[in-house]
Amino acid sequence: MLVWRIWSSLDIPAFWKLLKVSFSNLTFILPTIQATNKCLKITEKEFGGKHHKNNYSNAFRHALWNYLIIIKAKGWGNSEKKSLIWAKKITDFHETLFKNNPLEKAMDDHNNAVGRYFFLKTKELTEEQKIKALKKLANSSAKISLISELKPITLEQLVHLEVI
Repeated sequence: MLVWRIWSSLDIPAFWKLLKVSFSNLTFILPTIQATNKCLKITEKEFGGKHHKNNYSNAFRHALWNYLIIIKAKGWGNSEKKSLIWAKKITDFHETLFKNNPLEKAMDDHNNAVGRYFFLKTKELTEEQKIKALKKLANSSAKISLISELKPITLEQLVHLEVI
């Protein structure tokens, strides 16, 4: 399981924090694991291992992950509103577990928000169309070097730091 690789990389205090968040939100855990696995499989298929860098494929992965968390959580009987709140909560939590520099964190937070916004704006598309649209967004993502460069960028555009 792909999620196991992520969990096994956590130190003991981080793992306990994850368990605490998980047990306080039981109806969201399995959908989140499913979304994470599906996200990693799709991203690997579309971009190979490049998505582990701070490039446009990483931006795609973050947006897709948020979108899939919402879809999977709704599929388990959770409301759309609660699923959106959960996607933000768990991805914000993820960003605190895996320490990035402030610019990397700002990039990830932005791309996570793009994924949630994308969910709200693309309900009429099929999953295949949505993946294609997210890939298009990724391919046209904006390269940033400073946190201040995020200010004029809307939730309709992904951002990245490195060029592949």
